[in-house]
Amino acid sequence: MSVISTADNVDGMTSLSGTGGTLPFMDLRCVTRNLARWASGQQWVDEVAAGGLADLILVQEAPAPSGLRTPAGYTTFPDDPSQLRDRGHCRSLTLVAERLVGQVDSASYVLPEVLADYVSELVVTLPGAEPLHVFNVHASPRPVDDPEVFLTWKRDAESRVYHSDVVSSVLAERAGTGVDVLAVGDFNEAWLWDERHRTSSSKEFFERLASHGFTDVTMKHWGAEVTTQVQHRYQVDRLFATEGVKLALSDPSQSIGPADGMSDHLPITFTLLR
Repeated sequence: MSVISTADNVDGMTSLSGTGGTLPFMDLRCVTRNLARWASGQQWVDEVAAGGLADLILVQEAPAPSGLRTPAGYTTFPDDPSQLRDRGHCRSLTLVAERLVGQVDSASYVLPEVLADYVSELVVTLPGAEPLHVFNVHASPRPVDDPEVFLTWKRDAESRVYHSDVVSSVLAERAGTGVDVLAVGDFNEAWLWDERHRTSSSKEFFERLASHGFTDVTMKHWGAEVTTQVQHRYQVDRLFATEGVKLALSDPSQSIGPADGMSDHLPITFTLLR
């Protein structure tokens, strides 16, 4: 297991796998997964909740709150249906263990309209810790046609602006305010895409985030991409963190869940450390 902090190393922590002992008090066990609209995604959420396996369950491409049943002991964010447009499935929802509800709140930051349903932001404030802004991200692989999107966000390797361009620009802007930021989910970007298609498109995406202080957590600690989208054989599910964010991430054999037939994406587990 790797324990990381972009500021200082933290020793003596254990992984989500449970093989190293008991997690320190108030460390947050987290799991992220794109449910790919599959009905079986509900079963996966219920199993994670029933097993007490995560304090934060971050899902992408989930049904609306009325379609994804919130399991006992959890609250779903965003919980206001008026914040969601009627897309049917392109929703990034975070299920929060009820013991944390007083320490988790929706952010007041206004996202570009084009990202409504695709990206949500929570503020997690634990005792004795600085507020952490957690972005739950699904970046659609489609280009964006919207007058509010600035052409300056376009990558040199692309002729159009894509959702991931808007996401990276929003994250850069948020990090620029000086807050700690963790972005988790399906970014639909991969180094392997560049290799297969002889382009520098994803390279530009990763470099933009790095230039604004984000670490590509899985790449840093696994040393290579590991498939999380099993149909197309890419790692599109990732974690990006700014300086000061502390988390524990096991090696892929422990932190990436099995191909269980409940989605064409695999879950990634990690632990937020105090």
